Amino acid sequence: MCLPSAPNGGKATSSAASPTASPPAAASQGVGTGPDTGLAVLDLTRVLIAGFPTVVPGVELSASFLETDYHDHGFRGQRWSFYEHTGTHVDAPVHFVPGQIDVTQIAAEDLARPLVIIDISERCRADTDTLLDQQDLERHEARRGRIPARAALVLRTGWDRIDSRDPVYLNLIDGAFHTPGFSAGAVSWLLEHRDVACLGTDTSSIDAGNAPDAPAHRLLLGAGRYAVEGLTNLHLVPSGSTLMAAVVPWENGTGGPCRALAMYRR
Repeated sequence: MCLPSAPNGGKATSSAASPTASPPAAASQGVGTGPDTGLAVLDLTRVLIAGFPTVVPGVELSASFLETDYHDHGFRGQRWSFYEHTGTHVDAPVHFVPGQIDVTQIAAEDLARPLVIIDISERCRADTDTLLDQQDLERHEARRGRIPARAALVLRTGWDRIDSRDPVYLNLIDGAFHTPGFSAGAVSWLLEHRDVACLGTDTSSIDAGNAPDAPAHRLLLGAGRYAVEGLTNLHLVPSGSTLMAAVVPWENGTGGPCRALAMYRR
């Protein structure tokens, strides 16, 4: 897994502490299989806990309280309060770009797309500010073949094995976040040459934590595509999978928590 960065920037040093050893709990454990469908399903969703950390300063963190209980009502129900961009979640284009589509307008077929994972987790061990660039994409295609059109291209940095309760998850050091992300050049190339449906990551943002003005978001969402952030279990996903990002269509939603699943033939 990735190491936290040292105070001198994104470079990890021998004095850096290790992240929490235990991987984050997914919403369900293991792989589910349907007896008749021939499909296996792997959960890529982090459990949305109270107090789930977010990169937006001053935002009230997620919280829950008991609204109804068995004793008084005969059934149990909670009320939750959370920022839309919390936990494993979707960013709709309108999140950054006025006039773009909201979460209700994302086409259903675009929420289930062929999944391509590019793993730079080893590089993240040395540099937590590293960026996925066009050369990484070209190297991936040289080994694995062309990225299909309308794919869900997901970046694995190793953050999928860091517990969201660990300070390393946001990796805030001296007022700056130090997490990997997509370069502006990689996003532009993927949009122009591979027509991706969405981008995803196991960190809290498709942009690097220290990226000024969020260029990856502005390019991707400006093109009418969406992002999925805060994924987990990416190290378990087999090739040939499909990503399903089952986000609730909140009215006027700029995004929202989703159940992210990898589906593949057994």
